[in-house]
Amino acid sequence: MLNPRLIAISPEDFFAQRYGRMLEWSLHLTGGDRAAAEDLLHDLFLLFTLRQPDFESIENVEGYLYTMLRNLHLSQLRRATRAGLRQLSIVEFDSAALGLRAVDPQARLQARDELRCVCDYVCVRKEKSKAASVLILRFFHGYYPSEIVRLLKVSRKAVDIQLLTARNEVKLFLERPGALSLLGERPDASGAADAPLPRADDDALAGLREMIFRSRRGECLSPARIRGLYLEGDESVACEPLAHLVSCPVCLDAANTLLGLPSLAERYPMDTLIRDVKKKGGDDDDGGTAGGGGTAARRTLRRWRREAGEVFEHKPSELCISVNGYAQGSRRVSSEFNDMRLVLDLAEPIKFIEVFSEQQTRLLFLNVELPPAGPCVQPSKVLLSDGRTLDLALEFGSPWPTVQLIYHDPAFATPDASPVDEGGREGLSVAGPRPAPGALRGEPFRRLLAPFARRFWLLRPGFVSAFVALALVAALLFVRLSVPAVSAAELLDRTLAAEEQAAADDSTVVHRTMQLEERDAGGGSLIARRRIETWRSQRRGATVRRLFDQGGRLLAGEWRRADGSRTVYRLPGEGDSSQGGVFEDAWLIDPSARDFKTLVGDGARARVEEERERYVIAYRGEADGGADGVVAATLTISRAASRATAQTLVLRKAGEAREYRFVETGFDLRPAAAVPPSAFEPDGELMKVGVTRTSVAPPAAAEAGPAAEPRQQPAHATVTATSELEVEVLRLLNQVGADLGEQINVTRTPGGRLRVHGVVETQERRGELLRSLAALSGNSAVEVEVSTASEALRSRAAARPTHPPVVHHVGPADDHIPAEEELRRHYSKDKGLSDEEAHAAILQLAGRASQRSMLALQHAWAMKRLAARFPDRELRALDAAAREKWLSMMQSHARAVRRESAQLRQELQPIFPGAGGEPPGVTRGDAGESGLARAAERLLGLCSATDKGVRLAFTASPEGTRGTALTTAQFWRDLRQVEGLASWVEGEAQRMKSVQAAPAAAPAPEEKDR
Repeated sequence: MLNPRLIAISPEDFFAQRYGRMLEWSLHLTGGDRAAAEDLLHDLFLLFTLRQPDFESIENVEGYLYTMLRNLHLSQLRRATRAGLRQLSIVEFDSAALGLRAVDPQARLQARDELRCVCDYVCVRKEKSKAASVLILRFFHGYYPSEIVRLLKVSRKAVDIQLLTARNEVKLFLERPGALSLLGERPDASGAADAPLPRADDDALAGLREMIFRSRRGECLSPARIRGLYLEGDESVACEPLAHLVSCPVCLDAANTLLGLPSLAERYPMDTLIRDVKKKGGDDDDGGTAGGGGTAARRTLRRWRREAGEVFEHKPSELCISVNGYAQGSRRVSSEFNDMRLVLDLAEPIKFIEVFSEQQTRLLFLNVELPPAGPCVQPSKVLLSDGRTLDLALEFGSPWPTVQLIYHDPAFATPDASPVDEGGREGLSVAGPRPAPGALRGEPFRRLLAPFARRFWLLRPGFVSAFVALALVAALLFVRLSVPAVSAAELLDRTLAAEEQAAADDSTVVHRTMQLEERDAGGGSLIARRRIETWRSQRRGATVRRLFDQGGRLLAGEWRRADGSRTVYRLPGEGDSSQGGVFEDAWLIDPSARDFKTLVGDGARARVEEERERYVIAYRGEADGGADGVVAATLTISRAASRATAQTLVLRKAGEAREYRFVETGFDLRPAAAVPPSAFEPDGELMKVGVTRTSVAPPAAAEAGPAAEPRQQPAHATVTATSELEVEVLRLLNQVGADLGEQINVTRTPGGRLRVHGVVETQERRGELLRSLAALSGNSAVEVEVSTASEALRSRAAARPTHPPVVHHVGPADDHIPAEEELRRHYSKDKGLSDEEAHAAILQLAGRASQRSMLALQHAWAMKRLAARFPDRELRALDAAAREKWLSMMQSHARAVRRESAQLRQELQPIFPGAGGEPPGVTRGDAGESGLARAAERLLGLCSATDKGVRLAFTASPEGTRGTALTTAQFWRDLRQVEGLASWVEGEAQRMKSVQAAPAAAPAPEEKDR
């Protein structure tokens, strides 16, 4: 059953109140197609049921709902691009209803015939196999797996295995009808249907269930026996009573009542609901008015609520990420943690992100709000049944946004169950393949030897088969014992050669993700679980390793070059490798043959275990009992890939031992042109204050002396950019407005250089930026890489062709804005303008106000980034000229914020009541650099609040909400505080510049004499 915390009454009530209004919007979007409009509402209801949004925190609920419906409609239009990588059989869907819904209309007639064959088969097969009864419950009756667990009194793992067994058996029957036959009764694929099923899907499903109920055998189970099955003992339900239960509605409902499960009538009410509506002659009671939904609407929502349970219980075998309706990548679910990370390079802005399963079941939907209006990291989490979780995070920390998906299924960590299936193969005959023509030639000889075989038992086929099998086993053992097993050193050398060959191709980039678990080696308790992501490029001569926590937050990173030099960044609390830590550096060990050879030496103490699909190299250190370092290690090597896929290390430090388990969760070779440069650059989080940066020189430099020891500065001082140079680069970009939300970033490379990189719209803008930075063209400590959007798209065209854009205009029913009433009253009544003139004036004012608010917010963001880039300690270390440049940039941004906010207030104040005539509030802060940094952070929060109020007031929606933030006293207080705080920052920056420029005061006469 569904988790009560996930399935609350609020989504149903919320939809019932707004059903009519949302149906009108959906009909507008779909061009009057009622079926498509109801599909939109159905999808929206499922999303709200799985992940309930906080409606109280949404100021414009109508605008939010309309945006959701518009994005879902766009997703429907582009659904063809989400076709699965493989064609699913009808029995691979969770239920027959879902399968019919997903099948193309042209193929539904064939699908109904296949369902009839499947139904005939399982009706006979259930008498001998539990798996067939489980398939009937799940596929035809619509029981959730958690409900089947209670009906069978087995584990969830056992139910999953039973379903897999039944589906494979049925698929084989559909593909090769003669391959399986039931002794005593033979379902025939060709003549299974005595009468064709109805054309309507709901009527066809009802007909299939009637077939199942007609197949019941024996007398009904007494109430005492049903109570005995579920209330007495712990044994699972046997095959015979289970076969009767699934085919008898009376007994099945009795079991449902006893276990507290929904009845059959509640599981598929559409059988009677649709017929009742048809008999009444229409849907007059559907609540089509804007006020809410009627009785039919509530019945529809109750049915949708049941279908939401299907999504909650659905276990995907493949996950697909779709952006704006276009499929971007997919991954098979093959382990406990399944990680997928994509770099998005769409030609259009990102509006929404979806996650689908192989059955086209939508598991997650994220509405995207682009920065600076939205946050730089936008996460979303969905909780599913049996402790499963689906986490998605969209990050805008680089010129190309990235999306990361993590699917966690704890069932992979539990041992496989062994479900009891009484008579699982009983009564089932598997026909082998037809004999080859050559084999038929020996038939006369077998007939000739038949009399001798009856007389001489040594010639009987059974004895001959057993003798041949024993001979083969003996031969295999002889070969195995005579051929020496591969040694650890040979296997490591062979694997190392394969790994180096895969990484030697300069046209590809190796991308790898791993799950790292840190445990107490004594008790086995979990200490931490983290994720490691590595990028390796032969063309760049660089290997990058990043360490993340479970929530996707970056903790540390390592940048390694081909010459052996490396730089490690660590956030506070992540240890310091310069102190020679063992535990702190465990994440830097790569599950590879190279690193394993470094750990175990020549491999003399390691042994190799050969398994069917892998090798396992096990190493045990010397039992000295106290030395720090590696106590034990194992490396798992895939036979097929010739690559290390897992590693376990037991490390000791100061008498404490910890175990580290590395498991590869993703490995792919990407075209070098498709990987953005940001993948090999330090992240913005690693450039902040407090981050420890440790650089190690190449091995050649290590021979020169102690200068090669780890130190807290870049290895190559000759090409390291100073903080003064960084200020100058930022000043030059500020002069051309490149710090106001454009995709231009200034980062430090692992070697300490400054790198200016980004993407601009036109070639003219690119030339303007390059001319601004021309003064630094001869400086080897600065790298400039700026390209246009068209150039960036062309460089990635070879890696993955982009989908042609589908242009579809959607919009609200009208262009009324929430502030329409106040604005029209001002221009029509106070100014005396006509309706057309007032409408034009309203549009012009809305554009000006939105532009001024956005400019103020962009300058506030620039101030915040500038203040965070140079903390107090680094600012005090700057020379006088660089410090003055920094103060001038802060002053210019504050002046722009004050100017835009003042003009915005002067334009809006005569129109909206509550503005008042008070002068701007004057806000004072702490003196000094720290005061400016705190003021910049507070100013950003105030500008964000005022910009949100302006956007909500001047944004068109289907139903313009009455009343806006512009009529509240809070908005005007915030706007006055923005002006006052920006004025204080401007003055404080000027004061600090004056103090810096003033000469030191001459000593007093008495002090001089003394």
